[in-house]
Amino acid sequence: MSKIALLVIYNHRYDKNIPIVEELYAGKFSHIYHVIPFYDGDKENVLPVYESSYRFQSYIAQAYRQILQRCRDYTHYFVVADDMLLNPSVNEHNLFDKFNISDKQCFITRYFPIKTSVHPEVFPLLYVPKMRGLETGDMLPDKTTAEKIFNDYGIDTGSLNPGIVFRYAIRCLKKFVCQRHLLHILKFLKACYFLLGNRKLKYPIVWGYSDTLIVTADVMPKFCNYCGIFSATNLFVEFAIPTALLLSGEPRRSEAERGGASGLNKVVTEKQTGIKSIVNISTEIRKIEEKYETNLQNILARYPEDILFIHPIKLSKWK
Repeated sequence: MSKIALLVIYNHRYDKNIPIVEELYAGKFSHIYHVIPFYDGDKENVLPVYESSYRFQSYIAQAYRQILQRCRDYTHYFVVADDMLLNPSVNEHNLFDKFNISDKQCFITRYFPIKTSVHPEVFPLLYVPKMRGLETGDMLPDKTTAEKIFNDYGIDTGSLNPGIVFRYAIRCLKKFVCQRHLLHILKFLKACYFLLGNRKLKYPIVWGYSDTLIVTADVMPKFCNYCGIFSATNLFVEFAIPTALLLSGEPRRSEAERGGASGLNKVVTEKQTGIKSIVNISTEIRKIEEKYETNLQNILARYPEDILFIHPIKLSKWK
């Protein structure tokens, strides 16, 4: 029988959202943990963590170690953002059915090859999982193994399209012209250096949306260890979490291993499972705010049946 720990991740210190989140999940999940940076209160199920929100993968790793001190028999960890609104019909008893996965699979909203997009601020052109003062260099799969895992998931780890890197370089240069900040010119020079080389990352990285995760107990220790490494080496969270999860949950390669729900890999996405969500689309979020008059009672009473979760729903804006 499954025993699910619900981890609600707060990017910032929003203590006032705790009772609202508690009410949203009351009676639906028996084991709720609020993961809040620099929390110094006395609420028993709030786990304090210490890291920048740009690297909140460390929040999960730190929270996991605290949870193990309280309970070691959770079978799954359901990780959600505090500003993600889950369909009210979802609970700990129907979680796998609603997400259309087996209890042996992990879930992440979406992941993509890094060559399909350039993040405007943090693009890991020269990232290596090594830094002075850290002994993490050999704790991740080596580059060849990591590339093999990603390739088995259908992710191309070849050289980046020079057009993408060039656009990133121009974006950095424009920011330098506008802000006169040396950091942007350094990023521009890095991009130029990268263009002159073979345009292949020093360590393979993917990116994706990590507002919702389901991680099995067998994958969680390795996943959290990798998250900690990526945090310590300053990898931005939208790269770190999908990369860590895919490296932790290696794909099933043989037909025999592809048994179970839909015959899918260990880590699956909403596209593979057929569920629907609304994620980070500002125009859609505005429509929802207008439709439900930014009133939580309204949206909970008339939540769209075909949508499993919506992100972001900023609780501070909603009545």
